[in-house]
This record gives sequence, structure tokens and C-alpha cells, in this order.
Amino acid sequence: MIDLSNKTILVIGSIHNMALGVAETLHSAGAEIILAPDQNYTIDAQFSARVQYVTLDDPIQLNEQIQSLGKIDGAILSPSWFKFNHFLDTTAADWDAALAQNFEFMTYAAQAIARHLIAQGSGGRLIFLSSVASMMPLVETSIVGTSLTALWALAKMAAVDLGPHGITVNIIASGWIESEWTKPYLYPVGRNTIQQGIPLGRIGTPQDVGNLCCFLASDLAAYITGVIIPVDGGYLLTPAEQGHSPYPEKSDV
Repeated sequence: MIDLSNKTILVIGSIHNMALGVAETLHSAGAEIILAPDQNYTIDAQFSARVQYVTLDDPIQLNEQIQSLGKIDGAILSPSWFKFNHFLDTTAADWDAALAQNFEFMTYAAQAIARHLIAQGSGGRLIFLSSVASMMPLVETSIVGTSLTALWALAKMAAVDLGPHGITVNIIASGWIESEWTKPYLYPVGRNTIQQGIPLGRIGTPQDVGNLCCFLASDLAAYITGVIIPVDGGYLLTPAEQGHSPYPEKSDV
């Protein structure tokens, strides 16, 4: 098992149950965890963690909040906007919210954390949580897919600029993971249909994502940067199954 007992990892952004599961997995590997949700989140962590609320929409204040955290070795950045909808049903408000929460706020957070890591002088890790919708167009994911594809582009650019400082930047693209976001679509019939399109035959868990986070946060991943890695049970290998609507009321089953 990877040992992170000498690491302090910040988990910032949307602290939903998948992000909490990732944080718990990192904690189980020995890392000290700092949870930094936006003001709208109530944290119910079942493990020891510091909590520091942040203002993701205010870059100046966010910089000050990150600087106050003390030593950190890396961060998990968790976007907060997710909704299935058809391209023709998307609204201006949806686009504004998704691009702000998934791209703009994550950019501010990455900048603030990178500045803090550079000031410390010992390198570090930036790991974005994302979705396979950023890697391949999927049904009714036009907004979330577009906003997270922009985040992928940002991560690659940041990896180039931050590499000389010893900071790696990577993205984890999850497939179907047990979470409050996917729960409405994993009703009995929907779950069976989705699992049929996953070569490994099951829905993923937050720990599946957390295990990769542990590796990328460790010294073993010191020479890996600027990449996106799917944790999807092989879902992207079966494009024929990706035409199924995620909406229960629109299911073809």
C-alpha cells in the first residue's frame, strides 16, 4: 500500500460524497487531510480532517485563505457543477454556472495552490477530479462535458508552466461512480443497463478514484504530469453503450 504519512493533502471545491471518499482513501494511506469546501457545504466526514471554508469565487481572498493553511504537499480539486441535459435544453444560466464552478473557480484554486507550493519550494501535486464526458461526447452531457474539457486544457497548460517548479498537474476522469450525483440514474433498471456497458461489469466506488489519487499524490508519480487518466471500468471502450440516455424517464429499457 502507498504510504502518504508524510503528506498533507488539500481537498478543495465540491466536497460531495465522492470527494469525501477520495479524501478518506488518502487519509487511510496516512495523509493529513484538509477539507476546503465552499461556504455552501456542510461536512460530515467519518475520519479526522481539518476543515477550512473558502471563497472560490474571490481569487484575492482565496489566495489569502490558501496561504493560511500552512504546509501542504498537494491538492485534489473537485468541480461542483453536474447535470444531465440535452444540448437544446441548456440555458444561459446553466452555461454560466457550469463554466464558473467547473472551470473558473477551479482555475482560481489551482493558481492559489500553485503559488503556495512554489513559495514552499518543494514542488507538489495538483489533481483535478473530472469525468469521462471530457474525453468523449456522451448523451446529454453537453454542458458538463464542455466545461470539464476546458479544465483538461487548463491542466495541460498549467503542467507546462508549473513543471519547472516541481509541480505535477493531472486529471482523473471518472466514469459511473456511486455518488449523490449518479444515484438518481442508478435506479434498478438503469443500473443494469449501465453496468452492461462497462467491461468490468460494475459501478465504480469513490475508493476506486481515491486509489489513483493516492498514487498520483505519492513520490511514485513524480514523473507523471499533464495527463488525464480514466477510472471507468473500461466504459470508454464501449461507445455503442454510450447512446443510452441517463434519464430514467427516457430510458430505452
